[in-house]
Amino acid sequence: MRDAKNLIMLTAIICFAAWFAGNDFQLPKPVFYALILGVPIIYLIRIVLSRNTKYKKVFTSKFQWLFSKNHSEIIFDLDVHNAFDIISNLAHENPKITLVDTDKKNKVILYSSKANWLTWGSSIYLSLSPIDDSKTNVIVDIVSFQTYNWGENEKVLELIVQTIQNELVI
Repeated sequence: MRDAKNLIMLTAIICFAAWFAGNDFQLPKPVFYALILGVPIIYLIRIVLSRNTKYKKVFTSKFQWLFSKNHSEIIFDLDVHNAFDIISNLAHENPKITLVDTDKKNKVILYSSKANWLTWGSSIYLSLSPIDDSKTNVIVDIVSFQTYNWGENEKVLELIVQTIQNELVI
C-alpha cells in the first residue's frame, strides 16, 4: 500500500514536470511520453525486484550507482540459528520497519523502512554468517532508491543496530 501511494505521487510529480517542460520547452512527444511512463515503470520494477532476497546482489553491488547504500558489520555472541530467529522478528519491536522476506537456507533477512519526505524508503538486507559455534557476524546493507539519501540510511542503520543489540542482550 505504501509503495502504491509513492508510485502515485511519483507519477503525479513526473506528469506535472513533463507537462510543464513540454509546454515551456516544446519537448518531442516520444521524450514527453518517456518521461511520463519511464520513471514509474522503473520504480515498479524496483518494487518487484526489491521484494525478494534473491536480488540482493543487484542492489548492493559496488557498481550500482543509482542507489545510495550503507554497509555495516556487527558481531554477536550468539549462534547463527538463534540470531536468525531473533533478528527475523525485529519488526515486532520496531514499527518503522517491515519484514519483507527471509531466506533461512542462506541466512538472509530483508526488511523495508517506511518512506517519509526525505526518502522513498529503504531495503534493509541482513546477512548472517557463523564465526564459530557461539558467534555470529551480521552484515547490514541498506539500499535506498535514490542517489543521495539525506542521512536517512544512517538513521535506519543506527535504528537497526540498536534494535538488534537490544534484542540480543541476554
